[in-house]
Amino acid sequence: MKSYIETLFRWAAPKAGGSPKRPTNFITTVETGKLILQDAQPLIERTPAAPPPKWWSKDTRVAKTTEEIELMIREAVKAAPGCESFVGVVIERVTPKSRLDATWEIRGIRFGGMDRKIAREALTPIVERMQREFRLTKGPI
Repeated sequence: MKSYIETLFRWAAPKAGGSPKRPTNFITTVETGKLILQDAQPLIERTPAAPPPKWWSKDTRVAKTTEEIELMIREAVKAAPGCESFVGVVIERVTPKSRLDATWEIRGIRFGGMDRKIAREALTPIVERMQREFRLTKGPI
């Protein structure tokens, strides 16, 4: 029985094309040994996801740096109608009064050439939501 199976494999392998071949538009990198598409832009590597919260911690906020939070706020406000000329915000670290309070707040607003009232109306709910979702990472600002 074993010889029949070996004979079948020897017969079928050349008919199936033998060993798999590498496509011509791919190259192998020296550093990683992985196949990559030739003449393609390198993919941006994603940062690893935040570890799950500890079972004893009720804080489910994601840690972000000052620059990341400022950028997210700026992009969210600029997406609001009438706020295309919004420039950005400056945030600062604060000491929370309880464990689940916000660890940052708005220190300054760069309005650009837009109406301040419209910008504040768009900014307020965005900041409140982001203070519930994100905490400022420890370390220098």
